[in-house]
Amino acid sequence: MASLSAMFMLCACGGAANKAEAAATEQPETTETTAAEAPAAKESVTYQNKDFKYSVQLPAGFEQQNDDAEMEASRGGKLFLRDGCMIDVTARKMDYTYIKAEESIKQSGEFAASAYESDENGKLLSKDIQPDHFLVKGLDEFGLRANYEMQKNGVSVIIHVTYPQDQEAAFNKEVDQVVQSLVVE
Repeated sequence: MASLSAMFMLCACGGAANKAEAAATEQPETTETTAAEAPAAKESVTYQNKDFKYSVQLPAGFEQQNDDAEMEASRGGKLFLRDGCMIDVTARKMDYTYIKAEESIKQSGEFAASAYESDENGKLLSKDIQPDHFLVKGLDEFGLRANYEMQKNGVSVIIHVTYPQDQEAAFNKEVDQVVQSLVVE
């Protein structure tokens, strides 16, 4: 579990120092809309990050936890909570000088899956690795987790969802809706 948490922190924090320097002079443009402003997103909230050029719809009731613009700029996203479920959305710019996007996704997806397989308390539930994204779901001591990453146009958007095991059916559906709603320009 420690290796999985460390990997996620590295992914979320990678390049944070450089981004923090840039954030000192430039704040990301973000907007949030409600269902009234976006009729197709019934009771959902759309998080849009104009700096990294992506948007994602979150189901009704999720509340953002970090309102700090500098923190948002360094992480490339926000954290949302509802009923014991956490959705952490982050982004970073990718450098494909030494590795192709497809290989980066494949390695990240395999690493996420292996973290569950190597954890004595963990269990890999599903793994879907495609050329531009992956979705890995697993169980560990903290509950059920879904790890999703999409790379497009030099940007990697990462969505980590942690939710209670006793609410698996409800949250699995929402996880699928969240990852399917991700749009990276």
